Amino acid sequence: MKNRPFPAVDAGRIEIVPISEEKGEIIKVTNEIGENIPASKLIEDFFYVPLESIEESLFAYCNQIEVFEDKIFVFDRTGTEKLFIFRKNGKFLKSIGEKGGAPFEFFKPRSFAIDREKKQIVIYDNQKRKWMHFSLDGNYIDSDDVPFRTICNFQISSTGYYITATSKGDWNNHLGPIADYKLLYTDSLGNLQKAACYYQESEHNQLVYDPVRRLENDILYVPMYLNEVYTVTDTTLSLRYKFDYSEFTPFEKEKIATFENYDELRDYRSSHTYLSTFAENSTHLFFLTSDNGNERLVSIYDKRSKKLLQVSGIQCDTDFIFDFSIVLSMLVFVMSSVVFSISVISTNSVDCVSSSIGTIITDISLIFSISSDILLVE
Repeated sequence: MKNRPFPAVDAGRIEIVPISEEKGEIIKVTNEIGENIPASKLIEDFFYVPLESIEESLFAYCNQIEVFEDKIFVFDRTGTEKLFIFRKNGKFLKSIGEKGGAPFEFFKPRSFAIDREKKQIVIYDNQKRKWMHFSLDGNYIDSDDVPFRTICNFQISSTGYYITATSKGDWNNHLGPIADYKLLYTDSLGNLQKAACYYQESEHNQLVYDPVRRLENDILYVPMYLNEVYTVTDTTLSLRYKFDYSEFTPFEKEKIATFENYDELRDYRSSHTYLSTFAENSTHLFFLTSDNGNERLVSIYDKRSKKLLQVSGIQCDTDFIFDFSIVLSMLVFVMSSVVFSISVISTNSVDCVSSSIGTIITDISLIFSISSDILLVE
């Protein structure tokens, strides 16, 4: 398994998806930073849907979450290495992730996505290097070889493309010139079809987060250190937002390929400014800025009034207990519609997972919605 060769890829047959930067919105981030804001000014309402807690349903971490139709899917990438399936009322149904060499078993599952057209679960195993297909009830269907490595997530477009982010640190040198493209498109059978977003980088610049997200029917891509967000389609990579950090010391794209070791990258990163976390819903953006040794700047942008609120943090003053630092680190995993929650941000479906207490907050209308008086149109 370890030395199994990759499927052959003819780089000359790969279609290059063009980038369009014509309509991207520029958002200027200033160094005028307010004090901590009370969470009560941001959170209007919430409710809990407890997940069934039995031995078979316990997980250590919630690294990824999806809600589709009548089910909640929780993926524990770093603990049990399993995908847990619950009904929307919290009733446990099944887990997927038995270890072994059988076709339905795993060695190193890394991420999953829902094929909304075929109504299937697709799990990527980084050691088997396969797309593994299951029914929504968790029954194995089949698997297909993937011609590259990745350690982050992927999304499935409505036309059936599996869109995956990679980096130089994934060591896909067998792809030749295609290895310098940061988005790879395969069909459901694992055949590499398209590539997008070319730039060179150092192998020390390994992805440490999941840059491909879903916002309702849109697929978004947030390239590491570039301070940009793109909308991804089968035909174009379109600039959606560009964050202007000119009042700070922004991370320079040209430097990404120059780091000779990880210490150089770490030192440069700790003295420069970049977009570190991003989420979006129909009315707001929520993003974090890392600046000067990983000090975090919390920003909320109202898409309607074009107003930007910038604070140094969010203070918990509510009558329920939560750690807002978990919110900031977990916020990227569910992107349907952003609202504030304990550890996952969304409104169309799931709004909060706390793996430590096995509790999920789900939304039917609005949960933890952004308070209407926090960003007013003047």
